[in-house]
Order: sequence, then C-alpha cells, then structure tokens
Amino acid sequence: MSSFSIRLGTTRNQQRDRDWNKKHITEIHSSFVFEELLSSHVSRQIERGALQFNSHAVVGIELLEASETKTYTQHTFDDTHHQVLIHEFMSETFDYDSYMMTLDEQEKFRHFATVVRDVLVPLLEVHTFSEKEAISEIIEQGLRQIEMNDYKLVILLNKTPKSNKKRNRIAVFKLIVSVTGTTFWIEVYEKGMRLFQAKVIEEIASPYAFSLYFGTIRWESDEVFTIHSKVRNWNARVNVLNGTIDVYKQIRD
Repeated sequence: MSSFSIRLGTTRNQQRDRDWNKKHITEIHSSFVFEELLSSHVSRQIERGALQFNSHAVVGIELLEASETKTYTQHTFDDTHHQVLIHEFMSETFDYDSYMMTLDEQEKFRHFATVVRDVLVPLLEVHTFSEKEAISEIIEQGLRQIEMNDYKLVILLNKTPKSNKKRNRIAVFKLIVSVTGTTFWIEVYEKGMRLFQAKVIEEIASPYAFSLYFGTIRWESDEVFTIHSKVRNWNARVNVLNGTIDVYKQIRD
C-alpha cells in the first residue's frame, strides 16, 4: 500500500528555554498518533481509488499554523519527484502550542478534528478529483476510526516476531502510541495463545526513538531470551516462565 502522510505543525518561532523542553519532553510529539491514524486511513482510500489527487507526485500534506496566511506551495524532497503540499493557515480558535500541551485525549482530538475539517477538507477539494461530499465522508470516517482506536496507535516493531529454539514460541515487540507518550510491550505466544505480556518502558514520546533501544535478540533457552543494544547500552532479560523482565545497563570494561 502506498503511504500518504498528513502532518500538523506551525511556522511560529517561539523561544523555549531548556527547562521548558525537559519538562514537556513527553508532550512535544504528542500529535503523532492522530496524524498517523488519519494518514493510514487516507492512504487506504488513495489505494482504493476513492481519493485521487490532481498530481500523482503528491505524497503528503503539511498543515502549518502561521502568523499570516500564505498560499500553499509544493515542496520536492529527497531528490525525487515526490511532493508534499505545504499549506499555512490562520485560526482564531486554534493555538498550536496550547494544542501540543493538552494531555486530555478527547479535548486534544476535538481541536485536531476542527483543523482537519476547516483546513484539510477544503485543501483536498482543490487538489483532488473527488466531490466535496465524498471528501468529507472519507475524512469523517478517518476521524471516527481514531475514536474507535481509543486515540491509540499500535505498531509492531520490524524485529518481530522472534521464535525460540524449538520454534514453538514467538516473541512479539510492539509499541502503543498515545497522546502522552509511547509504551514498549513484549508479548510471547505459543500456538496462538498469549503466555506472557509485560510493559517494559514508558518514557519516550516519539516511537521512532525506540529503534535506538534495539540491537540483537537471542533465546538463551526455550524460556529465556535477552535483548542487547550497543547504541543505548540497554539490555533486557525476559523470563517467560517466571513472567519477569530485568532491564539493565551493561557494565563497560
């Protein structure tokens, strides 16, 4: 399936001191979950042909809250012919910084949905062949899907699954992304039945940052496997039989 991205940002430049950044590290990327879920829905509609852009080169849209309204531009990136529509907008009812600091999922989603209806839908009307009613219904379906997913996104890490020596058990690593951050879970299955589930880490907002934790996984036995990461000096020992996870840092010589 082709991937189409939708991002919500700002062009406003405000000074933030180090204490502010440290205090709000878990909220900085908290818009990611809504953007990803809506992007996935729109990607499926494009794949089905229900939404067709005037240019096949368009692969994403960036909606940027600005101090003054400017006309949209097309941006070419990665030395390819792929393009992202960049559209700056003004709104009396939407403040991007306040939006990013909102931790209530329903309240945050309400503001996100307002921007999507007021800004994204009219933009799609200009740059697609679809009728206004069809575009609105597609976007409303995407917004309903976010609510049905309980405002959370589940991502299976690309290093899964991993089977033990007998190949009767599979370890699955997944991320659950929410408004307040991302949690890393480990699950172990045998013949489709879940034997083990545990939350390992809940401290990083961006799911991309979790790739830094992973290096290699090795089953020490049919009951125990270990994870070793040289990048972050992060390690974990998982005992399926006892249902325990020991997270530790490697002691360097």
